[in-house]
Amino acid sequence: MEEMIRSEASLEEERAAFHRMLLQGASNKPLVVVARSADRGVFDETVQAAYTHGLEQIYALENVDPSSIRRLSAEEPLVEATHKPSYAGDAQLTLDLGPGFRSWVEPLVLCEPINVLGLSQYAEKVLLEAGRGTLADLMVLQSGFIGLGQGHLDEVRAKLSEYLQHQELERSEVFDVAAFVRALLRFCDAKAAHVLLKRYGLESVFQLSLTAAAELRRTTGDKVGKWCEEALESLRSNEARSFLHDKMSEIVHALVIPWMRRRNGLATKEEIVERLQRIAVDSRLVEPFFAFLDDLSADVGDFLEQPMTGVFCCDRWIAAEFKQVIACGYHYFVNVDAYYRVEELVSLVLRELSKSWLALTESFVVQAFSCCDHFHLRMDAFGKRIIRLS
Repeated sequence: MEEMIRSEASLEEERAAFHRMLLQGASNKPLVVVARSADRGVFDETVQAAYTHGLEQIYALENVDPSSIRRLSAEEPLVEATHKPSYAGDAQLTLDLGPGFRSWVEPLVLCEPINVLGLSQYAEKVLLEAGRGTLADLMVLQSGFIGLGQGHLDEVRAKLSEYLQHQELERSEVFDVAAFVRALLRFCDAKAAHVLLKRYGLESVFQLSLTAAAELRRTTGDKVGKWCEEALESLRSNEARSFLHDKMSEIVHALVIPWMRRRNGLATKEEIVERLQRIAVDSRLVEPFFAFLDDLSADVGDFLEQPMTGVFCCDRWIAAEFKQVIACGYHYFVNVDAYYRVEELVSLVLRELSKSWLALTESFVVQAFSCCDHFHLRMDAFGKRIIRLS
């Protein structure tokens, strides 16, 4: 029995010795083993030298900045928005009730084509072939995008960050005409678009490359006219018209109709243009932009009720009330020379309409007469407002 115990102990000592030899050969360092007690087993020995496979010397970081190392499997956005939203801090303002209940629009700058960045030809070609044609497409582009090397991705990241610097990227409460025009021009050729914009005085919003500008200077007048027609045809395509309709509807419902409701729901075309000029990034571009829209058969009136020429209402109920006020007031003028003080005619109209259970405010009736071309309001010699037929 004692011999079997001694043989098992010798086998354990041989295994421990072999194990120490393997560790010493892998680390190329002598192992220092301290026995806690002479009469304890070999498994109670403490290894003082750490285990190593020697590869840390091969992959040691010498001149590499650890902060520049990116994981190949990480899917991160190419550009992250760093501009703080104007509504940040008030949780209730972040509640989105959907179209028709918003006081903001999605930033038009994100709808602009990628050629505004001035990327290299190869990078722009790869992105367009992959269906990444707008700045919004680049915002969701992943850092591991297949087709572009790290150098081109860095180029896209740098130019996109510079272009979108200080821009509102989530909710916008302004009317950015230049961004709207550039977003429309992605549906037509760049040179043809520049020639078309020059007709309306909007060429400053879209800059051509040096090569395209030189080619344009050598172009004859007949070819320039042909380019204008081609650009208009491109902008009248189904895709372009759908984009224009959606964006104009969003702008009218978010930036125009809430303003109209605060002023009795009525406005003339001139008042709407003036409203958009006040909230525009560049007010000088608003009137040329509406002239541009006229040639595209688009107008803000397409999304409003129009009870008569030049007058717009935010809904059909207000349009019906407007028509009743005008019809009632017109009956009080028995001849073209008749006139009333404004307060007197308003009182008569309100009394007449109340008989049919229609309750309106004095300010609504006055504004209805002011918007209608059939009536003329002015001050008399005594400083009183009078109204007569136009």
